[in-house]
This record gives sequence, structure tokens and C-alpha cells, in this order.
Amino acid sequence: MIIVSDTTCISHLALVGLQELLPKLFGQVIIPPAVGLELAQGAVKHPEIEKALHAPWLEIRTLHNSTQADELALTIDRGEAEAIALALELKCPLLMDDLPGRRCAEALQLKFTGTLGVLVDAKKRGCVEAVKPVLTRMLSQDRFRISPALLERILKEVGE
Repeated sequence: MIIVSDTTCISHLALVGLQELLPKLFGQVIIPPAVGLELAQGAVKHPEIEKALHAPWLEIRTLHNSTQADELALTIDRGEAEAIALALELKCPLLMDDLPGRRCAEALQLKFTGTLGVLVDAKKRGCVEAVKPVLTRMLSQDRFRISPALLERILKEVGE
């Protein structure tokens, strides 16, 4: 299985040392050039991201036709626009946290998940023992945000 990703999920997981969940759950992760650039920029401040950027399971792939990404970039971030356009080209699911991007993906009938979905799936598959400590670290170290109600719902879903 392959999945196309934008920047946030890879960054969030890398900052807590769990980027290896992505190949365990999806196999190959493909990103467009704009996401590669965003990850490289993030790695300047957070060297942990560099490891994910050069992982063998991560592939940077150029879009065959950037017209759709150009159109999407009028309303959403360039990295998200390229990720959505690439997921459409490859006919595969998308890994994205940003709400405007997710709304756009939904309108285009793309299947998608985000960091929380990855953590829930990882717990169900036995790849992580607990989700709560991971979320606690993300919330304290990162720009990761989650409403108290969603946090409660996720923890209930995974039995924590």
C-alpha cells in the first residue's frame, strides 16, 4: 500500500521519534516536492525531521500535471495542494491534518487520515502500547493541537 502525505503528520511523528509508524502502517509514503521542501525547512529547526526526510520508505515524486495543484493552491497551502493533486494522480489515500486541506480532499472524494488516525491504527495493530503518552509529548513539544473533546474521544476509542 502507498499513501501520499503532506508535511504535518510526518513532522509530528518525527518530533516524537515515531516516524517509523508510517512504513509499518502504509509501506511506502510518497510526498510531492513542496512537501519535501517544507520538511527540509522544518529540519533546520528540528533535526529529527531530517531522519524522516531521508528514510528509505519516503519518496519525493513530481506531479505529472501541476495544473490541478496550481488551482488548489489558490485556496490552500502549496504543500497540501500538491499532496492532494498527487493523491488524485496516484489514486491512493492521503495523510493530512490541516482542516482546509482535508475539506478539499473530502470534496474531491479522496480517502484520508491524519496523525490521530495513524496513532489509533498503530495502537490497534500493536505498534504502540499507548496513545496518551504520545499525544502528551506532541502537545508539549510541538505545534500539535487537539480539542479536549476530541482527545477524550480518541482515548476512549483506544481504551485509555
